[in-house]
Amino acid sequence: MALPNDPVAPEPMVANPERAALTRLRAEVVAAREGLATALDPAAKKMGDGKTWTGPTAAKNWAAELTGRKKNLGPWVDAVIAQIDAQLRTLPDKVTTSEARIFHNDQRIGHY
Repeated sequence: MALPNDPVAPEPMVANPERAALTRLRAEVVAAREGLATALDPAAKKMGDGKTWTGPTAAKNWAAELTGRKKNLGPWVDAVIAQIDAQLRTLPDKVTTSEARIFHNDQRIGHY
Protein backbone atom coordinates (compact mmCIF):
# COMPACT_ATOMS: atom_id res chain seq x y z
CA MET A 1 0.00 0.00 0.00
CA ALA A 2 1.39 3.40 -1.01
CA LEU A 3 1.70 6.19 1.50
CA PRO A 4 -0.02 9.55 0.75
CA ASN A 5 3.26 11.30 -0.16
CA ASP A 6 4.92 8.26 -1.73
CA PRO A 7 6.69 9.45 -4.95
CA VAL A 8 5.97 6.13 -6.69
CA ALA A 9 2.27 6.12 -5.86
CA PRO A 10 0.13 6.42 -8.99
CA GLU A 11 -1.28 9.86 -9.62
CA PRO A 12 -5.03 10.28 -9.57
CA MET A 13 -6.68 10.39 -12.99
CA VAL A 14 -9.07 13.18 -13.94
CA ALA A 15 -11.18 14.07 -16.96
CA ASN A 16 -8.95 15.26 -19.80
CA PRO A 17 -9.38 19.06 -19.98
CA GLU A 18 -8.01 19.21 -23.53
CA ARG A 19 -10.64 16.73 -24.65
CA ALA A 20 -13.31 18.77 -22.87
CA ALA A 21 -12.12 21.99 -24.54
CA LEU A 22 -12.12 20.40 -28.00
CA THR A 23 -15.55 18.88 -27.38
CA ARG A 24 -16.88 22.35 -26.53
CA LEU A 25 -15.19 23.83 -29.61
CA ARG A 26 -16.71 21.13 -31.81
CA ALA A 27 -20.18 21.84 -30.42
CA GLU A 28 -19.73 25.56 -31.13
CA VAL A 29 -18.57 24.94 -34.71
CA VAL A 30 -21.41 22.47 -35.36
CA ALA A 31 -23.93 24.98 -33.95
CA ALA A 32 -22.52 27.73 -36.19
CA ARG A 33 -22.13 25.52 -39.28
CA GLU A 34 -25.34 26.48 -41.04
CA GLY A 35 -24.77 30.19 -40.49
CA LEU A 36 -21.18 29.94 -41.67
CA ALA A 37 -22.06 27.76 -44.67
CA THR A 38 -24.71 30.22 -45.85
CA ALA A 39 -22.94 33.46 -44.86
CA LEU A 40 -22.31 34.50 -48.47
CA ASP A 41 -25.81 33.66 -49.75
CA PRO A 42 -27.19 37.22 -49.40
CA ALA A 43 -24.20 38.71 -51.24
CA ALA A 44 -24.41 36.07 -53.97
CA LYS A 45 -28.13 36.75 -54.37
CA LYS A 46 -27.50 40.49 -54.71
CA MET A 47 -24.75 39.85 -57.26
CA GLY A 48 -27.13 37.60 -59.17
CA ASP A 49 -29.76 40.31 -59.57
CA GLY A 50 -27.37 42.30 -61.78
CA LYS A 51 -27.93 45.61 -59.97
CA THR A 52 -25.20 45.41 -57.35
CA TRP A 53 -22.10 46.15 -59.40
CA THR A 54 -21.39 48.34 -62.38
CA GLY A 55 -18.90 47.33 -65.02
CA PRO A 56 -19.33 43.95 -66.71
CA THR A 57 -15.77 42.63 -66.31
CA ALA A 58 -15.43 43.44 -62.63
CA ALA A 59 -18.94 42.20 -61.89
CA LYS A 60 -18.36 38.90 -63.70
CA ASN A 61 -15.02 38.30 -61.97
CA TRP A 62 -16.40 39.20 -58.55
CA ALA A 63 -19.52 37.08 -59.08
CA ALA A 64 -17.38 34.08 -60.04
CA GLU A 65 -15.15 34.58 -56.99
CA LEU A 66 -18.15 34.95 -54.70
CA THR A 67 -19.86 31.87 -56.13
CA GLY A 68 -16.71 29.80 -55.70
CA ARG A 69 -16.24 30.87 -52.10
CA LYS A 70 -19.94 30.35 -51.39
CA LYS A 71 -19.69 26.74 -52.62
CA ASN A 72 -16.60 26.13 -50.47
CA LEU A 73 -17.81 27.52 -47.13
CA GLY A 74 -19.81 24.44 -46.10
CA PRO A 75 -17.02 21.99 -47.00
CA TRP A 76 -14.47 24.20 -45.22
CA VAL A 77 -16.53 24.15 -42.03
CA ASP A 78 -16.96 20.38 -42.40
CA ALA A 79 -13.18 20.05 -42.75
CA VAL A 80 -12.69 21.97 -39.49
CA ILE A 81 -15.13 19.61 -37.75
CA ALA A 82 -13.28 16.61 -39.21
CA GLN A 83 -9.96 17.97 -37.91
CA ILE A 84 -11.41 18.43 -34.44
CA ASP A 85 -12.82 14.88 -34.57
CA ALA A 86 -9.42 13.53 -35.64
CA GLN A 87 -7.72 15.27 -32.73
CA LEU A 88 -10.38 14.04 -30.28
CA ARG A 89 -9.72 10.45 -31.37
CA THR A 90 -6.09 10.84 -30.27
CA LEU A 91 -6.89 12.08 -26.77
CA PRO A 92 -7.51 9.85 -23.78
CA ASP A 93 -10.64 10.38 -21.69
CA LYS A 94 -8.58 10.63 -18.51
CA VAL A 95 -5.17 12.13 -17.74
CA THR A 96 -3.12 12.49 -14.59
CA THR A 97 -3.66 15.53 -12.43
CA SER A 98 -0.19 16.76 -13.48
CA GLU A 99 -1.08 16.53 -17.17
CA ALA A 100 -4.35 18.37 -16.55
CA ARG A 101 -2.49 21.08 -14.64
CA ILE A 102 -0.02 21.51 -17.51
CA PHE A 103 -2.89 21.92 -19.97
CA HIS A 104 -4.58 24.53 -17.76
CA ASN A 105 -1.30 26.42 -17.32
CA ASP A 106 -0.69 26.39 -21.09
CA GLN A 107 -4.21 27.72 -21.65
CA ARG A 108 -3.65 30.50 -19.15
CA ILE A 109 -0.44 31.69 -20.80
CA GLY A 110 -1.75 31.28 -24.32
CA HIS A 111 0.15 28.33 -25.75
CA TYR A 112 -3.00 26.87 -27.31
